Amino acid sequence: RRRAPRAVVVVVDYLTVLGPDVAEYPAMPISPDDLAALRALGDALERATAAAAAAEGALLVSASRASRRHGVGAVQPWVTGPLPPEPAATDPLLREPAAEPTPFHPNAEGMAAVADLVTTVLRNR
Repeated sequence: RRRAPRAVVVVVDYLTVLGPDVAEYPAMPISPDDLAALRALGDALERATAAAAAAEGALLVSASRASRRHGVGAVQPWVTGPLPPEPAATDPLLREPAAEPTPFHPNAEGMAAVADLVTTVLRNR
């Protein structure tokens, strides 16, 4: 604040990964007990991030809330699920393994949605 007193600090929390549709994902390698524990951890992280943003006067972008129906198994997921253990394809131009998505991380649709959320929060401040 001393160095940039007019800066706007924006905190973006994480997209929901294990939302209500995760049971529809056939390759989910997580037991029901572990799923419950991971959801509780996600909820705690969401609350802690919101509290920290509020305590510091930062703007909060609640990607977690906006993505509740876009987790693994959703019709329009914003995160990837577990990936099958298949060998990586080779990029014919580079002659090396092609980039693979990272399991349980945002996909392109998720990142575009987060960008839209950030834009909306900044416009409405």
